[in-house]
Order: sequence, then structure tokens, then C-alpha cells
Amino acid sequence: MAAVITPFPGAGPEEVETLITKPVEESLSTISGLDTIMATSSEGVSQVIVQFVIGRNIQDAVQEVRERVERLRPSLPEGSLAPQILRFDPSDTPIMTLAIGAKDSSLSLVSLRRIADDDIKPRLERIPGLAAAEVSGGLTREIQVYVAAEKLKSLGISPQQVVGAIQKENITLPAGRIDSRGEELLLRTDAEFSSPEEIARIVVGYRGTTPIYLRELAQTKMAFKENRQLTRLNGQDTVVVELRKQSGSNVVKTAQAVRQEFEKITRDIPSVNLVIVSDQSVFIQESERDVNVTLILGALFAAIVVFIFFRNLRNTLITVIGLPVIVISTFIFMSLFGFTRNVISLMALSLAIGLLIDDAIVVRENIFRHIENGSSPKVAAEEATGEIAFAVLAITLTIVAVFVPVAFASGLIGVIFREFGITVAVAVLISLFEAFTLGPLLAAYFAKPSSHGQQSIGGLKQTKGIGYRFALIWDGVVEQYRHFLAWALRYRWVVICVAAALLVGSVSLLRYLPQSFFPSMDPGEFWVGVKMPPGTPLSETDRLVRHVEDVVRNQPEVRHFFSKVGSSGGGGEAGSVFVKLRETGITESVMSRLEGELKEGREHLSFSVAGTFGGGGSAESVSSRPIQLVVRGTGSSEELNKVADEIVQRMHTIPGIRDIGKSWEEGKPELKVLVDRDRAARSGVSALGVAGTVRTLVNGQTATRVTIDNKELDVVVRLREEDRANADGLLDIPMSNISGQQVPLRTVARTERGTGPSALERRDRQRQIIVGANLAGRSQGAVTADLQKSVEDIQLPVGVTLGAGGEQEFTQDAFSSLLTALLLGVLFVYMVLASQFGSLVHPFTIMTALPFSIVGALIGLLIVRADFSVMAMIGIIMLMGLVTKNSILLVDFIIRGRKQGQERTAAVLEAGPMRLRPILMTTLSIILGMLPTALGMGEGGEFRAPMAIAVIGGMISSTLLSLVVVPVVYTLFDDIVNWFFKLFKRKSPVRSFTDDNVHTG
Repeated sequence: MAAVITPFPGAGPEEVETLITKPVEESLSTISGLDTIMATSSEGVSQVIVQFVIGRNIQDAVQEVRERVERLRPSLPEGSLAPQILRFDPSDTPIMTLAIGAKDSSLSLVSLRRIADDDIKPRLERIPGLAAAEVSGGLTREIQVYVAAEKLKSLGISPQQVVGAIQKENITLPAGRIDSRGEELLLRTDAEFSSPEEIARIVVGYRGTTPIYLRELAQTKMAFKENRQLTRLNGQDTVVVELRKQSGSNVVKTAQAVRQEFEKITRDIPSVNLVIVSDQSVFIQESERDVNVTLILGALFAAIVVFIFFRNLRNTLITVIGLPVIVISTFIFMSLFGFTRNVISLMALSLAIGLLIDDAIVVRENIFRHIENGSSPKVAAEEATGEIAFAVLAITLTIVAVFVPVAFASGLIGVIFREFGITVAVAVLISLFEAFTLGPLLAAYFAKPSSHGQQSIGGLKQTKGIGYRFALIWDGVVEQYRHFLAWALRYRWVVICVAAALLVGSVSLLRYLPQSFFPSMDPGEFWVGVKMPPGTPLSETDRLVRHVEDVVRNQPEVRHFFSKVGSSGGGGEAGSVFVKLRETGITESVMSRLEGELKEGREHLSFSVAGTFGGGGSAESVSSRPIQLVVRGTGSSEELNKVADEIVQRMHTIPGIRDIGKSWEEGKPELKVLVDRDRAARSGVSALGVAGTVRTLVNGQTATRVTIDNKELDVVVRLREEDRANADGLLDIPMSNISGQQVPLRTVARTERGTGPSALERRDRQRQIIVGANLAGRSQGAVTADLQKSVEDIQLPVGVTLGAGGEQEFTQDAFSSLLTALLLGVLFVYMVLASQFGSLVHPFTIMTALPFSIVGALIGLLIVRADFSVMAMIGIIMLMGLVTKNSILLVDFIIRGRKQGQERTAAVLEAGPMRLRPILMTTLSIILGMLPTALGMGEGGEFRAPMAIAVIGGMISSTLLSLVVVPVVYTLFDDIVNWFFKLFKRKSPVRSFTDDNVHTG
């Protein structure tokens, strides 16, 4: 995305929209690769955000935006500042926010700002990895020229004359070079101002031949810029520095370097107090540490599963020793692909840790089964690996086939999960290579039959012990499974009906699983937004913010709080307090307590958890709230506002939401200066000239810049404060017409009081109003479902539409993209299986397990009361690759048995028990490997947990059902194929489901 931000100080929202926003929109609307244009016109600033389609080269796109804006710039209104073109990228957001305060009262805000600009900012920007340190807050100096209204009238001097005189008198201009006595000299005219007193002595006009000096009609002095935005840390005035990293640099390393520099700055400048308000690297470090812990625990649990089944430490080590090799090799390939070791890529490995030894388990189990049956380790390694190679290859390729579509999904999901999908695909391919090379090699030279128990599965004599008791239990489990499978083959349609009923019943659970974008997280920080009625002065907003600060200060859980009042655009109605808690997991309870204690002005406050995805804007803005509905259309703002008001009323009836508001706010008091065009034309003045004169008088105009004490200062011309308070008196001030004559404003304009909106929003060049709310004890998905039911019968005017916004809009786009990835994954799985088995029918038998994985996934999410989020959907996509492995093992061995001459039922009853051990081992290794992640331990654990829960639930249900349903379906398909050939009376003998041309490895 790219943003065009154009300040227009002193202008109202409608003026900003008409003069700046719409022309910028029109100029940018034909850029190639454009997705959407979003615009906000608020007091004093226009913001146009251009979003491009995924795959558009962002550097080229931003350059095209810059060229369009440069061509448009000459036509922008006088008084607007230069547009800023920003490239929006996750790396563009500040990685750290630093507050600089004084340790004692002797250090003023002016000194703090000077220290921040001159000392701290340059030192920070020298740190490798940092792109910029942006300073705000504090006080800065300027030279103010306060003209007196009565002097302008009595002397017949217009504001434009004052501004023009100052501009013409402050100049330095090169004049070329001259040769003097054999020496070449550069010639320069230097007439720059050096003090306010010098400015006061310039001539601004004449009365006859008598000069009129600036000091006769204005007071010129050094003063502070009007501060329309206040910043405080823990109630103390402060200066803020936001640090942005360079593209591609490491956040954690950069933040560590910044912290080291902070310590040096604190020692070198003992008069200031530096506090880190927010730091992205802390969450990243803690999340990375927790992901690493879950990865290690998952590997340990998977090893325990292997040990329980093999009952031999040496054989266990042979099986799991390849894990470090796989993980290290995956990191190498990640580096080659340009991936970083981040939360997403590490999460991919932690979730797949049980999966990574699946191939090793299947191959090693087959080797050890051959050893148990009497083969030597070397012979077993060679024969068993070849016997199982086809099935293992099919298993791995199906998993890769599922994750590739995720890696290349469209939209935001593709950007977020690209590294996830590719990392898992690379890791399982490496695990396949390890299973066919290192594992058989170690097994051939180091494998050893189990020596515990009396009778193992392969018939080896053993002594009594734990292994013996496990062997007895295992033999019993195998025998019971054989009996149950035989029963299922006799009552096939009963099995099919029961399985279908379970599937239909589980799918119906979707109605009880609300959708959300990402799982809710508790970061241990939140915002208290303040939004006063339109027209509220900055001082009144500041009074309520200070009240919030007083209550927050008394909360023992609070580490620090940071406040902002007002906005750089000039509006004084908004403020916010960012609260950082000492620990996570208590945010909702602290917010609820504060909500009860903040009785004064409660109707102007809003509470939201920091870091809500899909929001935007400031803490008090409805566009930052998780629940959003957008009213959009070509109609008037009044039509859209009526619909928005009805939505607000219905929102009040829905439990679990608070702080309901809308982006359109009527009642902003305005004083309009209406130009009489006929009189203006006769007087030789333009509407632009009238607007520029009024703007200079009230908001002020920067006439020039001067350098004093090595500091560049603005020279601002405006009316005295007492004259600005007299709105009617402004019309008596003269302005210059095209002939240079003075024309009183009153002769060409009049004033009229009215009201207007505080902000105007547009999307794709259509006006829109956002209705938003914060959550209160309910999930985003649950509230959204109730809201959609509540507003579905609203009668919309012609041309007006109602749609989701914020997180819900992201959710709809994400699920659409993931559903496409899921369908492509299933299609790719079928293609892989069809090519591997050389059959169009076998893949359907194997893929019977896919729908049954959804049964456990949905039940698992329902049990833990989790929303059906993007993370849960990713887990279900993972299942599409994982659950086929059990079916592949079963079907492959059934086919192998029939190729060796076994009758169909006998082949099924032999293959099922024989493959039961590797199926349960791989399933349990995946389940236990993901268990630490499912428990949601550590920082960001709530984010990762739904994915693991969906996988664990799906693995349990699909394993239990596929052990019975897949063999049954296999026999049904076999009957159908035989019936098909008989129906067409083929001359050749009836071909069975396992024709000779079927490749069995």
C-alpha cells in the first residue's frame, strides 16, 4: 500500500475533501495494478491510501504514485503543505516508541525537544538496521508576526502585502562571479533576516511617499508554535521518538542495539529520563523462545511414543536421531529462500515436529518388523525400505501437495503464510530424504531386536518386564482390532451409515462455531480512547484525559501509561491513553475494573485491546474497533447517515459489545465565509483570494524561514488572538484586488454559522460511514454472527450497500482464499495419488479419510470454545495431507497382499493389524508433538493453539474412523468396479480392483 498525506492546516473536512482528496483520488484512480482507494478527509489533513494487488512491484507502484502527485501538486490550493508519499509495509511500522522526559522541573519542554532533535535522534539513526527516528511532542520556536486588525484597516494594508513584503526582504541570491585584480570572486546578495527586530523594521507599504513599517501594525517576537497535540508519560509532559527499521533488517538485533545505545545516552545525558513505551522485539523474542520450547517438547514427546512402541532405547535413537538433521537442513534452505527465523516459520516447524519423523517411523518400523521376524539388520534395512518406499513417497508427496497451495494463496493470507507453507513442504521433503538414507544406514549397523517381555509381535522370546506387559496389551489390542475389522466387513453398510451420520453431525457444528480472523490474544496492553463532542476545545479534552490518567495511575497492575491529546491536524476533540500492564492474561479484568471506576465522562470513553488486527487509525476512532459495518454508496451523506443510525440502534441490543460509534459525526460548529461571486468579480478579487486572506488572518501563513543560532525558524503571519476572536470584525479587513487596490472583505463576502462533519471517508471514490464497536467478554465471531442477523432486514436506499469492515472483512477474504487453497490441495492430493498408484479409483478410497478428519477438528474447537479462525482453517488444510498417510499405508499393503494371491478379505484382515503399529505411532507422534502448541503456552500461545487443536482433533477422529472405514470403502469400490465390468460384458476375464498394471512399489 501507499499513502498520500496532504496537510491543509485550518481547513474543514468538506473543504479538504473538495480541494484535495477528490483531485488526488482522480489522479491515482488509473494507476495499473490498483486494488482499492481509501480516503479520509478530516480537519486539517487529507489521507488517501492506495492498495495494490498482490504481486504488483511496490517500488514501481509508489514511484508512479509519486509522479502523479507531483503533476497534481501545482493545482492544489494555496496554504496546503507538500503531500507526503509513504509506502505502507509491515516493516514501516515503528519497532520501538521511546518517551523522553525530564528528571526534574529545571528542564523545559523546549530543552527536551532540542535534546531529542540535536543529540538523541542523530545517535539513534546511526544504529545499523534503523531507517529513521521521528521526533514529536515538546515545544518548538517560531517567529510570530501578530498583526492588529484596526491597523490593517486604518493604514489600508492587506494581509497579502505583509506576507509578500516579508518574503521579498528575506533573500539570499547568487549573482555570478567577477574578476578583480587577477582574482575570481563569487558574488552573492545576502539579505537574510537575523532577528525578529530586523523583521519588524521592514517596509510593508506607503502612505503617499511615507513608508509604513511592519512594527507600526504588528508585533514581531520569538515564541512557541501553537501546540495542538500533547504527549505525556505517566502524567509527565514528554517528547516521543518513533524508531523505524530498515527493510530486511532484524528487528531483535536492531532493538538490542537500540537498548545498548539507550544506556549510553542515559549516562551521557543524565538530565533526561528515557522510557521504552512499546517494543515489538519483546513479543518477537518471547514468542520465538516459546515456539522453540514447544518444538523441543514436541520432539521429546514424539521420541517417547517411539520408545513405548519399540521398547528399546537404541532403536528409538535410530528413529529420532534424524530430527536435528532435518531441522538444521530446513534452516539452511530457509536461508537460501531468503526467509527469516520468525514466528511464522518457527511455528511451522513446531507444528510439524511430529510429522517430520513420520517417514522415519514408517521406514524404521518396517525394518524392525523384519528384524523381529528373523531377518538380519542389514537384510531388513534393504528389503523393508524397498517394501515401504512407495507408500512413504506417496505420503510425503500428498503433504507437499497440500501445503504448496497455502504458500501461494492469494491476498493477505498468501503474504502471511507463504513462509509457513514452504517451510513445512521443504521440511517433509528433507525428512523423506533422511528416512531413505540415514535411517536405513543406522538401522543396518546399529539396530537391535527388543529383549524385553516374553513374546513380541514378531514372535521373539523375551524375559518378563514392562516390555512384556506392554506386548501382552498390544497383542490384545491387535486381536480386538482384527475382530472388529472382520465384523465391519460383514456389516459394511452399517459402518458407512454410522460414519456418514458422524460426518453430517459434525458439519452441523459449524453453526455453533463463530468465525473470526485471528484468535483473540491478550498482549497485556490496551487503549482508553477519548472522543469529545465536536467543537470541544483541547483544554477540555485534556481535562478528561488527565482524569483517566489519575484512575489508571492507581491500578497496581499498570507498568506505565502513555497519553496523547489532540491531533497534529488541529482537532482537539480526541485523545487516548495507552496502558502497559506488568503481565499478560489480565487485560480484560483490568479494563472492566477501569470502566467501572471511570464514571466521569464515561460516554466519551472507549476501551480496546492493543494490537487488534484489521483496525486502523487512532485508539478513539471507530476504524480501530474489531466490530465494524460499512455503509457505502453514491448517495448523499445524509442518506448514509440514516442507515448508520439504524445500525447503531440495533447494535445496542446485542450483548458483548461496547463503545458503539460511527465515523460520521454531525454538529461540528463551523463559521462559513460565503463569497458573493458577482461582487467579487466587479471588485477584481477571486474566491481563492478571499479564502487565502481569511486563512492568513486566522490560521496564519508561513511567510518565510530564517536561521537564528543555527536553527531554522518559521516566520508566521496572523492576526492577534483578540482580533481572531471577533469573527465579524474579520470582514472589515482589506484585501488586494488584481489592480493592487484595497477591497474590504465585507464588500465581497459574508459569514454564516453552521455545522459540518468531523471527518469524511471514501472508498473507491464512494462516500462511506463506518459503524464500529469494541468487544466486551464475547468473541468477535460470536458478536459478528448476531450482528449480521440483526441488520439483515434493514431497507437500504438505492445505490447504498452494507458490508463488513475491519476484521470481518479480512475474515471473509481470508476464508475465501483458504477455501480455494483447500480445494486445490485436495485436487493435488488426488493427482499425486493417481499418478503414484496408477489408478483413478484408488485415490478415492484413500481420500475417504479426508472428510472424517473434519469431525474431530470441529469437535475439538467446540470443546475448547475456540472460534473458527484462519489458524483453525490452516489446521484443517494440514489435515488434508496428514490423514491420507494412514489410508496409504492400509491400501498399499492390501494391494500388496492381493498381488501375492491373497483373497480380498484375508488381505484386508492381514494388512490392517500389520499396519496398526506404524499408523498409531505416527498418529500419536503428531498428536503429542503438537500438544505443547495446543495448550497455548507462552507469549502468543493463543494465536497458535487453534491450529494445533484442529489437527489433534482431526487426527484422532480420522485415525479411529479410517482404520475401519477405509478398508470397508475399499471393498465397496472393489465390488463396484467388478459390477461395472460385468455390466458391460467385457470379453476379458473380470478384472479386480487390483489389476496387474497397478504399481505397488
